[in-house]
Amino acid sequence: MKFGKFLKFIKATIIFTIIFMWIFSGWPQVMEFPPDVKMAQAATYTETFSTAGNFTWIAPIGVTTTTVEVWGAGGGGSIGNAGGGGGGGGAYASAVVNVTPGNAYSITVGAGGLTDTVSAGNNSTFATTSVIADGGSGTNGNTKGAAGLAGNSSGTIVFSGGGGGLGNTTGDVGAGGGGAAGPNGTGATSSDATANTPTAGGAGNAGSGGAGGTAGSGTTCPGGAGGPGENHANGGGGGGGADGDGTNTCTGGIGGNPGGGGGSSELTGATQTGGDGQVRITYTIWTVLDNGTDPSNSTVAPASTGNYVDQFTFAVSTSTDSVTALTVTTANTSAVANVQIWNEAMTTQYFSTVSSPTGDTWSFSGGTAMPTITTSTAFFRVVFTAKDHSLASGTYGVTGYVSAFTSTNAQSLTDSADTTITIDNLAPNGATATSGSAGDAQVTLNWTTSNSNDFSRSVVFRWTGASAGSETPSEGVDYNVGDATSTATIVCVRTSDASSTAVSGVDGAGTGGCSAVALTNGQAYTYKVFQKDSYGNYDIGVSIGTFTPNIAATISCSTNISATSFSNLTTASVFTSSPNASTTMSCANTSSGCTLYVKDAGNGSNPGLATSSPAYLIPSTTATLSAGTEGYGIQATTTASGSGGVLNINAIYNKAGNDVGGLSLSNVVIASSTADISNREVVTTHKATISNVTISGNYSDTITYSCFVN
Repeated sequence: MKFGKFLKFIKATIIFTIIFMWIFSGWPQVMEFPPDVKMAQAATYTETFSTAGNFTWIAPIGVTTTTVEVWGAGGGGSIGNAGGGGGGGGAYASAVVNVTPGNAYSITVGAGGLTDTVSAGNNSTFATTSVIADGGSGTNGNTKGAAGLAGNSSGTIVFSGGGGGLGNTTGDVGAGGGGAAGPNGTGATSSDATANTPTAGGAGNAGSGGAGGTAGSGTTCPGGAGGPGENHANGGGGGGGADGDGTNTCTGGIGGNPGGGGGSSELTGATQTGGDGQVRITYTIWTVLDNGTDPSNSTVAPASTGNYVDQFTFAVSTSTDSVTALTVTTANTSAVANVQIWNEAMTTQYFSTVSSPTGDTWSFSGGTAMPTITTSTAFFRVVFTAKDHSLASGTYGVTGYVSAFTSTNAQSLTDSADTTITIDNLAPNGATATSGSAGDAQVTLNWTTSNSNDFSRSVVFRWTGASAGSETPSEGVDYNVGDATSTATIVCVRTSDASSTAVSGVDGAGTGGCSAVALTNGQAYTYKVFQKDSYGNYDIGVSIGTFTPNIAATISCSTNISATSFSNLTTASVFTSSPNASTTMSCANTSSGCTLYVKDAGNGSNPGLATSSPAYLIPSTTATLSAGTEGYGIQATTTASGSGGVLNINAIYNKAGNDVGGLSLSNVVIASSTADISNREVVTTHKATISNVTISGNYSDTITYSCFVN
């Protein structure tokens, strides 16, 4: 079979195999799959070891199977003046061998047999015993050198080499060496020499290998060298035999590489060696997409950029390749705004940003081209931008991996979605325990922060008026004190509190993270507190309440004496104590004035003047006192001193003459105003009478004056 026909056969076989696999693997039709990424045709690469010796071969990345072809070395031809024999050609063996990328495999290339020795050309091997090709035998007389045998070889396909020819001692004529075997069959055996007719070497590989060397003749004494196997792919031809001319000067031909047997020689010391063996390794060139080391899982905010979800690598088995397009597949794609491809250092973006997926796939092309892929592993990243807070409330676990790519070489894809980036669009729980109180140009605000574990900050909105507006914080925005929305002002921002923590701030005083701008007294203000988490989400807000700041009301009152006395009481008249009690009262910043109260201690059970030894009480009642009748009470009046509102005396005590108002064990209004007053004065007169039955003794009473804002 011609070599060209052999190639056509191989191509037809490859095409049939691909179509067969396509049909029975359930792939889509050729015109539809894949939509953007094209599968590369398989290219092969061959490494040839043709120098005798021991070598190590490292299986390249992506290579898991390889076709190994091995030729044994040829035997050496005989030397002498008596018609020597030719050496045998080496055997051929081949097999598809499973290998592991990165592992080392031993190779032995057999050396050709030496001249004039019966020792064989050496075996050639791959991985010591996986594939073996037997070397041809040498000869040192007119005997034939035996071929390397298929039976002594190991492989899926094995062929024997051709044997050397028998020398003719009568005519001193040498024989040619045998041809080496090859992938198309056995090597040709050299013919035996006859008187005065040396023989040519046998052709390698059953006629498809190297041609046999020409025979020597009387005029062209030396035998020709065996031809080499074509492109190292077939067996070498055997060397031609020498034509003896009696001068011991004719040489035979050297066996062709790989594995041709040596021709016989007349010249002592000539080097009619067999051809060296050979090992050829042929494998598919792969462009390998691998998983890389993916980042750890993480949680991000809506609208966040540069979210690193996948690392992937590219490398080729040998030479180079170009990746001109690729596809990324994601989960929870609806939460992803766009996807990009970057180098590992995040300094160069490759391809154009993709913002419109097809289903869960993102097809990349255009933009900056990816660098040429070489045998050195190159690292890349898949990053994405999350959609903003317009997403429905919830969390979205996004994964991504490279699922296809366009290249020239065959492809190996092992990237996987090992990382989950969670987009958190879930609002935190709201604040609790809200309360507040108004003060002078300020409002104190209290709340307990959210119990959510991703709580980040509190933001308080204030509206002017008795009700809150509809505004809420914009998701993802970090507000500052003093910022404003359409009708609300941000008056408190607290960023360092832990979750579930009771906090307080004073709007108008600048404490607790709140505004220092004084509030307007008398103006109602309404407050809401909002909780924000680490990912920019706000809750719907919790009302703190409506409060009206005011200047704090003040009041004071004082009485000018601590005691007054009736001296000795008799039944003869109505007595007035001396001196009178003068009480001065002031109140300010009130809305309705203030009031002065009076309270009597009496004997603890009833009001009045009391003595304890013996126990007796002159009762206090509202009455007109008269001599000889028991009674006790007070009269009250105002003076012109002071300013402000009018101080009005209670009618009970607004008396004259001997009319008095009775006292009580509890507070009774003595005078009051409806507006602020300053240093207004109330003068109290104390009157008492006794009767004939009043027991003699020392009488006393304790009267208390107090004042309050209305």
